[in-house]
Amino acid sequence: MQKRNLSLGLVVSALALALGTPAYASQETESDTLGSAIMARQYGNAASQIEALSRKGGADAALLINLGNAYAGMGKYDNARAAYRAAMIASPDMELEMADGSVRIVRDIATDGIRRLNTAYASR
Repeated sequence: MQKRNLSLGLVVSALALALGTPAYASQETESDTLGSAIMARQYGNAASQIEALSRKGGADAALLINLGNAYAGMGKYDNARAAYRAAMIASPDMELEMADGSVRIVRDIATDGIRRLNTAYASR
């Protein structure tokens, strides 16, 4: 099993409560602005930043999980679901260190994200 320790400042308790614990993204140079966007609940800004990072170097599983979280925060459930599924395809068994310090595999993180989307959609 592949393990990846991702060191970014995408630690957002508000997002963790609302959308689940985000995975750390993988581009350290953009961490401050990305973390700030999510902390401020500027999910559109965060999604745009993640999409730009994805275009530069390909989307890794952590970016895709965080993209799913940003889309979920925006209410774009279909896009969020697609991002979570793409993360599962990209690296289903990769371990990611979460913002709370726990380590989880991508498949479980993405499955939980999709489950939260289904619950959010059903409650609308």
